[in-house]
Amino acid sequence: MRVFRMPPHLRPSRSINGLSKLPQRTGVYYVISWLSGEVIYVGKANNFRDRWRRHHILPYVIRYPLVRVHYRICFSEQSALRVEARAIEHWKPLLNKVQPRVPYSPLEQLTDWAIDSLAIGLGMTVVIVPVLWQLGWLSPIVGVFNAFRL
Repeated sequence: MRVFRMPPHLRPSRSINGLSKLPQRTGVYYVISWLSGEVIYVGKANNFRDRWRRHHILPYVIRYPLVRVHYRICFSEQSALRVEARAIEHWKPLLNKVQPRVPYSPLEQLTDWAIDSLAIGLGMTVVIVPVLWQLGWLSPIVGVFNAFRL
């Protein structure tokens, strides 16, 4: 079964100059060169902002043009470890030397997929519903629900 995962390029991001605005949350970050489109580095942080204040990879990252740090917030450190391991395995970033192997059970895959799907669904609802409303495509649906109202 193939599960849709949101690519890191579509996740929230900050430029190298705006790293002080990163959230203070646990999760995984992806350093992406927008010129080449490749993932340069993947890492895990308990606090994104603190991690990037003194990050060892920053001097290497600055060498790439148009670099942004994209991030994915995770609800636990264990979840962040699994996501990081899978991302490194999938993207094979240039600057990652150690590729951690963390067991990833089907239940954990399903949980991560559900959280991503919820985030994508909420985002799409915020973007698409107002457009459909403006086009008048939601009027028939609203009429059906109003017919059953007591």
